[in-house]
Amino acid sequence: MEIDQSSVEGNLEILKFIIACTLVLPATYFDNGKRIIVGGDQLSVSRVETVKRCVDDDVTAFDRMEWALPALQLFHLQMNLCSLMVKTYFGESDKPGSLSFYVARLKRKRISEGSSSFHAADELLRNVFNGMVLWLWKEELGIDSSKTLDELGANQDMTTMLNQVFTAAEAIRARYLVRPEANRKAYGNANTNAALFIRDMLVYIELGDAIKQGDVRRIEAVLMPITIMFQAGGTKNYANLLLRLAFDICHTWTEL
Repeated sequence: MEIDQSSVEGNLEILKFIIACTLVLPATYFDNGKRIIVGGDQLSVSRVETVKRCVDDDVTAFDRMEWALPALQLFHLQMNLCSLMVKTYFGESDKPGSLSFYVARLKRKRISEGSSSFHAADELLRNVFNGMVLWLWKEELGIDSSKTLDELGANQDMTTMLNQVFTAAEAIRARYLVRPEANRKAYGNANTNAALFIRDMLVYIELGDAIKQGDVRRIEAVLMPITIMFQAGGTKNYANLLLRLAFDICHTWTEL
């Protein structure tokens, strides 16, 4: 199928081809208000919305494309959030705590501030996050690295051990993650940036897990912080698109 997918006209041709030739649906199929979610990345969604504006005065509902509901595919959201995390925390290779520092010492490939392999970048982000969190547990619980939580609770019942874990987790959250930027003077730039990284990674990990589980409510819950992250990181097209996605989840799709 020789169609220019980078143009508005090409996207219109592709949609018509899918409806007529792939799904084999007649135009009358949409007369009773049926709709189809058209997923894609930010550019694809933008082009489909432009197509709909261009044909909004056509005669039939099918030609006006009232049936098409453009929506951001969640994997594209996850990939772009991963790129934003790398860009935000990449830093310089001689500065401890920066992702560039860990890339150099772990000898990771296919990761750079400008362009990275998603799988390589995702693995690095999670590895660095796990290391930082384990260090926090070690410091907050006052145990050496040879001990584990299992050993810590070997002589306690499960309820007592869980209460200790929850208490320690809340202490870590309150001390480091509530307002990490306010701790820069007390803990220094490296530790403050690490706390900011952990805070943002909690959102990133929650998004990825919610997508895997197909949990719309959990996805909806992280849309607000992710929108703020995109806006602050200069990725304003995605920030605007997430506002639309949140609106659709709350008001549009529930009525279909």
